[in-house]
Amino acid sequence: MTHREVSGTVVRGPNRPRSPTDRIPFITIERMEQDNGSLENIDETAPNKNYAAVAFCNTCEKSFSELSNLTKHVRRFHPDEFYTWKGQMERETQSYFINEHGSYNTNSFTKFKYVCHRSGIFKFESKKIRHLKVQGSHKINGFCPAEISGKILKNGICEVEFVSQHNGHDNNLGHLNLSKTAREDLAAKISLNVPSDTILDEVRDSISGDQIERLHLLTKKDLSNIQQCFNLNNESVRHANDAISVEAWIKEVELTGTVLYYKPQDIQSEEHKELKSEDFVLIIMNKGQTEMIEKYGNDCICIDGTHGLNAYGFELITLLVLDDIREGFPCAFCISNRTDEVTMRIFFTCIKEKLGRNLHFIFMSDMTQSFYNAWVQVMGPVKFRLKCINICEHYSKKET
Repeated sequence: MTHREVSGTVVRGPNRPRSPTDRIPFITIERMEQDNGSLENIDETAPNKNYAAVAFCNTCEKSFSELSNLTKHVRRFHPDEFYTWKGQMERETQSYFINEHGSYNTNSFTKFKYVCHRSGIFKFESKKIRHLKVQGSHKINGFCPAEISGKILKNGICEVEFVSQHNGHDNNLGHLNLSKTAREDLAAKISLNVPSDTILDEVRDSISGDQIERLHLLTKKDLSNIQQCFNLNNESVRHANDAISVEAWIKEVELTGTVLYYKPQDIQSEEHKELKSEDFVLIIMNKGQTEMIEKYGNDCICIDGTHGLNAYGFELITLLVLDDIREGFPCAFCISNRTDEVTMRIFFTCIKEKLGRNLHFIFMSDMTQSFYNAWVQVMGPVKFRLKCINICEHYSKKET
């Protein structure tokens, strides 16, 4: 019985220097005589105990009758320096490599290949029910030459060739996935019922200097995906498909009168033909909000727009009133992909019909004319029009 220590060699691209991780320790091959040797400590994945060559893991001292079984074992239980180097390289270059077709075995070696995850043609898999995100697909509708290919020979040597040059795309953090370690850490916090806002604040505070990673772009949608992937309960998400989840929520609250108007995408509105088929409009005002606007709506009405809250480009328009301590209280919401006069007229008309009267004393908004023009068309002229001071300062700085 003889033991021989085996290592692998990484062949890097022309612009990458060699480093200590170029020598990668993998496994030990234990050879025995077929007639006299005894095959002890064979793992349950070994299909045949009469093999003469046994692959031996020198980390946990398990042996295998096939090299492919050892390869699976090492990848699962002993992440080696190759995968450590791969992860470090991906963080440094803001890239990600995926194994699309697994590995295959021949009589002399086991071959594997990792390609740039942005390489390939985008294909609709949802029959166009779900709309494409604003940032677009990861795929570039072409092929990127960057790849990591290698093979594990029967003598245990691992040869890896790395093509580092990307082509056809920028290495954009927005197109990267969260690492497995980051997802597990976030799942642990979610399981402890840590609020999403607290998790996001902690991630933002962890930024040091100009070193920004994919984790620092964490969104609530990422947390929702992790919650679903790790089977953590979330009552606010009814379905993995956002459109179906919204539909389910609307059906739950339709008897309460909370939803004043709803138009999903890919459906032509018979009530408002000026809306396009691809438009989305959701107007919400619950019972408590209705009572607040009835009580304080004769004083000052403020309209505020917020964008960048989701991956679909929808904006949130909020109608606020000043309560008894002169603080803004949100009384109605409009979520839509457009904020022009057409959509705002629908928004304000729904509020007017809910209240049964006009509101036209003080109106405050930013410098966007669509809010004011739509308000006057629905509610009538106002006595005073105010503009948010922080918005005005922003526009004055842009002009200077």
